[in-house]
Amino acid sequence: MWMYVALFPSMQEQAETLSEAFASYPEGFMKAFGVDLDTLFLTIESFLAAEHYSLIWPLLVIILGISLGASAIAGEVDEGTMEILLAQPLSRLHIFWGKYIAGLTLLFVFSFVSVFSVIPFALLHNVDVQLANHLYVAIVGLLFGITIFSISMMLSSLFSARGRVVSIIAGLLIGMYALNLVASLKESLENFKYLSFFHYYDSNAAIIDSKISLISIVVFVGITVLCCIAGSVIFMRRDVAT
Repeated sequence: MWMYVALFPSMQEQAETLSEAFASYPEGFMKAFGVDLDTLFLTIESFLAAEHYSLIWPLLVIILGISLGASAIAGEVDEGTMEILLAQPLSRLHIFWGKYIAGLTLLFVFSFVSVFSVIPFALLHNVDVQLANHLYVAIVGLLFGITIFSISMMLSSLFSARGRVVSIIAGLLIGMYALNLVASLKESLENFKYLSFFHYYDSNAAIIDSKISLISIVVFVGITVLCCIAGSVIFMRRDVAT
């Protein structure tokens, strides 16, 4: 974040030259990564949308969500510490939701601290910031992260090996990213984008236009609720020794 904010004033001064250079890129390539040359260097929000929130930041959220979920239950079983935890005077439901709320808290802190770290860096480099826009991208990013964490928790309740949880959800997300990319490049396959979480994680609309679509909220919240219910039921019924 510091690097992008520090670079922005000089990039903005050379906006015309840089836009001409970017214009040589294929239109489909620019569309796939959400780059709009007309607005790219107008504000720090549009610059961060293309450079930071299109790939780097969601990748960090994905890594955090998967690692928290995979370690919560499968990690305990994998390391042989789950039996000690279950020996405590706590119900399995209590243990599941305790771990879930702990992971949720960490995701919340990460999302808002990392997004609003733009404030001190913007003050340092005299860059204007629209705080409301950053609030929207923090919210949609948090919803995206919670969904991934919830799926990871469900798989963690099902499997005894942390590595299996990580590999399954990583494979799922790579497939979704590829679907979203192909859908943006080929018009005949456009409808495949609806099968990808990355379509609903619309960071451009959030940070540039201060908008989060209702369908994105419904999809993320719906999948989160389903995975939480399934994960808690699986954990209560499974034999952790297997």
